[in-house]
Order: sequence, then structure tokens, then C-alpha cells
Amino acid sequence: MKKKFFLITLLVLLTFTLTGCFSKQAKTPDEVKDILLDSGFTLADSYNSDGNQGYNFSYPSDSRTMIIFVKAKDTDTIDKIYDEQHAKLEQTRDNCTNYSSSSGSGTNYDRLMISCKGEYGLVAKVDNTLLMAAYTESSRPAIKEALKKIGY
Repeated sequence: MKKKFFLITLLVLLTFTLTGCFSKQAKTPDEVKDILLDSGFTLADSYNSDGNQGYNFSYPSDSRTMIIFVKAKDTDTIDKIYDEQHAKLEQTRDNCTNYSSSSGSGTNYDRLMISCKGEYGLVAKVDNTLLMAAYTESSRPAIKEALKKIGY
């Protein structure tokens, strides 16, 4: 009986783990700014208006690489932007004959990454924050390392 209970408990925990039923910790704009600046990115633009704050970053050695981070005053704003960017990435995927994609979601986040012919696009949201990235194969290692540090 104890063995059966243990196995059922283990299966339930494994199911939650494998299906992504967990949450991520949202970063503040300043945390993201510090991580990206330390990773070699350049702050290209910033704004703070009506309770929304954001940063645009570029990568000095690749003019086609950029990261945008936004913290909105509410999740509805982020959901709307995420849905728009998600649709654009899916349209890019649909127009590409040789692509790959990955996605993930949990209780408070969603993420989609598309690659097509050496070009990459990413959109990820956690609570009321959003990170978007466009990058090439040459900047991919720097982007991957920075995203790992950010946790998105």
C-alpha cells in the first residue's frame, strides 16, 4: 500500500515537472539592464511612461541583434504585446521552409523561439514583463548566455 502511494505521488510530481507547471521569477528592468550591460550589450534607448518601463539593447558586433525588455503596469498590456509578437514569429515560421521552434509555458510565463536560416526571434513573458530578441547566428552564444542569466 505504501509503495503504491509512493509511486502515485512520484508520478504526479513528475507530471507537473514535465508539463511545465511551475513559475518563473520576473526580473526588474534594472536587473535586466545590469545583466545585459555586463554581457556586452549596449543600451540603445529607454523609456518610462504611464507606469510602463522599458529598455532597448543592441549588440556592438552585430547590428541585426537587439533585445527589448518591457515592464508594464499590468499583465493585460503584456498579454496583448506578447500575442502580437507571438503571431509575428509564427508568420515568420510559416514563411520559412527550413525552420525550428521551441516553446514553453508555466503558471506565470510563456515563451516562443523561432529560428529560420540563421536568424532567430524570441518572445517571452513573465508576469507583467516581456522580453523580445532578434539575433543572428554570430551573436547567438552571447544571447543564450544573457538569457540564461536573466532566466527567461
